[in-house]
Amino acid sequence: MCAVKNVVGMEVIVLTWVRTSVKAILILGGLLVIGAGALTGCGEDTTATTVGGEDTTATTVGGEDTTATTVGGEDTTATNGQQPSEFRVWGGTPTGAWGPLMISISELLKDTFPGVPIAVEPAGGTSAILAIDQGKGELAIAVSYITGQAYSGVGTFETEASQVRQLMGLFDSPMQITALRDSGIAKVEDLKGKRVNFGKRGMNSEILGLKILETYGITAEDIDAQYLGLGGGSESMKNGQTDASFRGTAAPTSDIMDLANARDIEQLGLSDEVIEGLVANNTGLIDYTIPAGTYEGVDHPTKTVSAPAILIVPASIGDDTAYNMVKTIVDNMDHLVQVYAQMSEVTSKQMAVDLGIPMHPGAIRYYEEQGWIK
Repeated sequence: MCAVKNVVGMEVIVLTWVRTSVKAILILGGLLVIGAGALTGCGEDTTATTVGGEDTTATTVGGEDTTATTVGGEDTTATNGQQPSEFRVWGGTPTGAWGPLMISISELLKDTFPGVPIAVEPAGGTSAILAIDQGKGELAIAVSYITGQAYSGVGTFETEASQVRQLMGLFDSPMQITALRDSGIAKVEDLKGKRVNFGKRGMNSEILGLKILETYGITAEDIDAQYLGLGGGSESMKNGQTDASFRGTAAPTSDIMDLANARDIEQLGLSDEVIEGLVANNTGLIDYTIPAGTYEGVDHPTKTVSAPAILIVPASIGDDTAYNMVKTIVDNMDHLVQVYAQMSEVTSKQMAVDLGIPMHPGAIRYYEEQGWIK
């Protein structure tokens, strides 16, 4: 069981659970969501669209075998057990970036587990992680860094979310620190005293962004922190009312592309020492490099960290159930790419990636059969 505590500069929002049938949300999602949005932090709601992403050397699903290291974390084996009497899928809001993806996965699970009622809970972020830990959900999408904090009982979490298990790694979500070139900001240390947008309170962009600043000796009090959302933050930078922003999402993303077309920007990289420290000391983070030329006028690679999106399940889910959930998603990857374009970037290595969060034994069995872990 896991609880959330208040932290300075962060509002904890308790979302009321609203059980909505998959069919109803599909209708709403179809009306309100067009295409696939960029990956956002910790259930962050965005209309920004991801365009492509970094090329990976790992083989895409269905291609030549690649291997990843064995999943880490505590080894807690779930029993095979019976399939759940219901599937409660926590997938974010229908109008958010992840909503259509999770609705589609829910529809696929209906065919895999006939007769099992499936409902999509229109909430994400911390609420989704807590629901999985407390046995109030069977599947959720989350950001690895926030999930790692929950599992470890650090940050905003008072106790360890010990019942959370990783089912599958998905797409990368690198932290992108963007500054206006005429703001005098050339490196992270220059952010002190500047106007910095974090999007929304309590989201990955803020939580990881403040952690990064902390490693450089900068506190929230040392900057003029802004919470203007994503579109609002981009417009504010265009108008010169914001100097820089933290944005945890896939690269490139449309709002930064739009900004780069309107103003000269710089992307701030992290030092090797900072990256090594962040990855070593924070479950769910990996190193990442944004290629040169990703954004107009940024002709150098930018080193940063990424908190990939992941699918999580409770430890109580049976091994066969978890195995069949993974198999269903992999077998229908082409369909999911049509729903959410960024799924095209998911590779065998990324699915079986070790993020320090225990992998469910049923998922391990599938990945071992495919030769994706050893």
